[in-house]
Amino acid sequence: MDIDINQREYDKFDESNRVKTTADTQAYDMLIDEASATNTYIGYCKVGEASKTNENIWRIKKIDTTTGTKITYADGSADFDKKWADRLAYTY
Repeated sequence: MDIDINQREYDKFDESNRVKTTADTQAYDMLIDEASATNTYIGYCKVGEASKTNENIWRIKKIDTTTGTKITYADGSADFDKKWADRLAYTY
């Protein structure tokens, strides 16, 4: 048994008993484009910035179910440096 489990659980909260925000727990705004029966695009940006579809602030992934399920990121990167408006133009 891990004797540090209580400390790790405690460390998830700040002094006001709120969950600490980390890269793993940060909330994002999300847009979804079901472009076809087999291709869906999902874009993520910081909360409150979803209207900025022409700015390089997006992480975009494509879900392709043509043969099985394949999930890929725009231009092979999960960085927040894409434009949602250009989602169909990227390489996946």
